[in-house]
Amino acid sequence: MITFQVFDQLSSAVDEHEYRALMACSPNATLFNHWPWLVTWLNHCDADRTLFIVGRNQRQELVAFMGLRLDREKLFGIPVQVARLLQYPWADRLGQMLHQDYLDKWDLVLDKLFQVIADECDLMIWEQWHDSEDFRQRTLDWGRERSQSFFCMTTCQCPEYLLQGQTEEEVVASYPSKMRTDLKRRRKKLAKLDGVIEHVRPSPEQVESLYQQLKQVESQSWKGDEGMGIFNHPTGSEFFAELAPALAAEGHLDLVLAYIDGKLASYKFGFYFNNRFLDYSIAYLPEYSKLALGRILLDEIVLEAARSGYQAVDASRVGPYTRHLLLERSQKTIPHWRLYWFRRNFKGQAIRFIVTVAKPIARRLRSRWQDWQQRKAG
Repeated sequence: MITFQVFDQLSSAVDEHEYRALMACSPNATLFNHWPWLVTWLNHCDADRTLFIVGRNQRQELVAFMGLRLDREKLFGIPVQVARLLQYPWADRLGQMLHQDYLDKWDLVLDKLFQVIADECDLMIWEQWHDSEDFRQRTLDWGRERSQSFFCMTTCQCPEYLLQGQTEEEVVASYPSKMRTDLKRRRKKLAKLDGVIEHVRPSPEQVESLYQQLKQVESQSWKGDEGMGIFNHPTGSEFFAELAPALAAEGHLDLVLAYIDGKLASYKFGFYFNNRFLDYSIAYLPEYSKLALGRILLDEIVLEAARSGYQAVDASRVGPYTRHLLLERSQKTIPHWRLYWFRRNFKGQAIRFIVTVAKPIARRLRSRWQDWQQRKAG
């Protein structure tokens, strides 16, 4: 039996100790569900409203937790009230927090969720949802049985490279000869420029100076030019400045840095969690674009992962149309989902039509138009 309660504030809902205990027993939990990420984001989250659904067993132990943010947004020009998972938009991969001994109670979690949000919003969106326990199919089945309007789509197939206990020498030996030669040549070019690669799991005391260097490189990179950076984002700048030392204090901050003439030229800003490297963000100075520093840094973290006994190197998240370099090493991927629930009112059903009908038709027409143009040009 699970008893549910709903709160507006995290401090009223749970304490840190019981949350961490649930995290350790939730098969779907990720770094982005982790307590430091959650509480730091709440310090910077500008949500109109937050909701926390908490489930406890008969012994009052925490066995289920879900955090939501409710905001007024404009989607496709339509003003709507939207419920999203609380960690949106900075979380790369989110799981649902349900104790492993209560996985068969997922329907009860959904029952409570929809008691809470049914009249509160026009739609609900779960971005970058990771599901290893068949919650996705069970959610769709639950919705069909109750005539609820759901739609689920894949947002990306995120590559991961499983090391499977390989040594550094075995990893290098597994490379295709062309890759091995290319990496060797690029490392020689870097060495001629007095380039040095460092892998760092920094302490909180080291983070402040490193963070400023990362921010400076990002601002000078193409990400800075196009306003796509995380460290120079109006909200992201303060959030990651606070988050980085909090994660470093627990050994979760994992960086790979390329220096040229003693100056930071490129970096991979990543995380260490569950014995894997999560590749979160990268940037490089534009004057070094021809060095392919991203390839060198990825190779360095793969080799360091082998040396340190990591289980995997994980892309964390990729764009729907981007190809991560890990795909040159492994075809194994982790699916990320976007789940929609549409309320049966005008706004909810209007968004449903756009998402499930109009956008797919537009994509097919655009693809046909591009194919026609290519045939015409040929």
